[in-house]
Amino acid sequence: MNYLKEENEKIFRQFAEATGTGSAVYGIENVWESAQEGKGLILLVEKDFSQPAFIGNNKFKLFLHPLVSEHKTITDSVNDVIEIVLEKGGKVVFMDNGELRDFSKIGLLLRYK
Repeated sequence: MNYLKEENEKIFRQFAEATGTGSAVYGIENVWESAQEGKGLILLVEKDFSQPAFIGNNKFKLFLHPLVSEHKTITDSVNDVIEIVLEKGGKVVFMDNGELRDFSKIGLLLRYK
C-alpha cells in the first residue's frame, strides 16, 4: 500500500471516530456551515462529487433546492467549500468515489466544536 493511501485511511478513521463526538460533520449543508464559520481543519471529499446549491441572505446556510425568496445559485458548492476551507487555513483530502458513501460524499473534521 502506498503512503498517500495509508495517510488517507488514517485521516478517514480519525474523521469517522470524530463524527461520534461532535468533532466532525458531514453532508454538504453541514460542511458548508462549519467551513463558513472557519471550523474546518480537514475536508474529506470524494473525487467526482459536485453539488449545485443555493444560498439566501445568510451565507452560512446552504440549500439544495431553490428558495422562494431571493437567492444565489451556486453551480458547484463542493468546489466553493474546498476554496473556503483552504482560504481559512484548512486542508483538503480527496477520497476515492464511494469511500464516503456513509457520509454523503463529504465530511469535515473540525478545529473545534
